[in-house]
Amino acid sequence: MQFKSIASIKLLLPLAGFLLLTMCKKESEDKIYYIPTDFRPWVIYKPGTYWIYKNEITGLQDCTYVNYYNDKVLPGSPKDSRWLYSAEIAECAFSSSFLGSFTTDGSSYRGAYYKIFLKNPVLGEMGVYYDQIVHPSFEKYRGVGIIENYGVDTVYLSEDVNGISFNNVYDLRQEWINSFGDSLVISAHFVKSIGIIKLWTYIEKQDTTWTLVRWNVIQ
Repeated sequence: MQFKSIASIKLLLPLAGFLLLTMCKKESEDKIYYIPTDFRPWVIYKPGTYWIYKNEITGLQDCTYVNYYNDKVLPGSPKDSRWLYSAEIAECAFSSSFLGSFTTDGSSYRGAYYKIFLKNPVLGEMGVYYDQIVHPSFEKYRGVGIIENYGVDTVYLSEDVNGISFNNVYDLRQEWINSFGDSLVISAHFVKSIGIIKLWTYIEKQDTTWTLVRWNVIQ
């Protein structure tokens, strides 16, 4: 009797394994990571949106406007663990002297990841996770001869820019310094449903600051 029970268990084990793999595969096919609803007012800007910025160094103004917007769900690939689940991706591209695009990826394990791409290829991009907006945090990394910090450095209750007062201003900051003294700092002062009100970049002892003069936002 005991022998039959052991034999039955041995027969059932492969079947159980097959069912488990099938369930995991189905879950990977069905699971979709959407951009959190509370995050969307921070990162979604559609055509018709524009911002007028002033370069504080040169005094020149730039009209940055959204000329492209796309919101789609990209299917996951069970063959690639990095893209196991489907994810919502929202992108908006700009006509601008200094901004390239915003991209938000809902597939991050921390809710979603928001990236600001700058036109300067040396500056590249800066980003922030959704949970750093909900619970503002600034992450610091010390490697071998390098410092890399990023996140929400400070939340200002109010800030005046070009005579306009803004409330709840989030300082999204990226800092990179190596042992040779090469450095890169990007600071984007960000306001929900308005966007960047001030962008400050520092690279190789060269500062550039853009400040918001007026805007029209469509979300």
